[in-house]
Amino acid sequence: MSLAGNVSSKFSLYDQVGYLLVGSVLLLLAAFDIWLLTGVDLTAFELQAALVLIVVAYLLGHIVQAVANIVIKEKKDEYSDTQKGTLQEVREYFGFPDWNDREAFQHCYILVCARDVAGHVAAFNAYYSLYRGWFLLCS
Repeated sequence: MSLAGNVSSKFSLYDQVGYLLVGSVLLLLAAFDIWLLTGVDLTAFELQAALVLIVVAYLLGHIVQAVANIVIKEKKDEYSDTQKGTLQEVREYFGFPDWNDREAFQHCYILVCARDVAGHVAAFNAYYSLYRGWFLLCS
């Protein structure tokens, strides 16, 4: 696989739209607050300003997602009984009984991502990231 193909596979349309949407909502909230506090009319702008706002919204989306990763902690080491049973089957299947739950999960995740022909894992992760951004903005 070429470097261009490897790099482009890391960028999902879902991710990019998620960053842009979350950043745009943050910009709209900020514009609304400025309008409420100062009464300044923010509706008149040109194409160049719109392009700059798109870039700013995209960057703000990244910042919101980074803050969401810090604020919303995932419990990646806690598994239900059903999940633990599945992870035990994974250990037996691969022949590594000394793997802990996290190691077994990580190996499964890597395998699923490598074989994700339809892109469902990437889409799910992008949606999950988008929802964390929405949650942070709405809370």
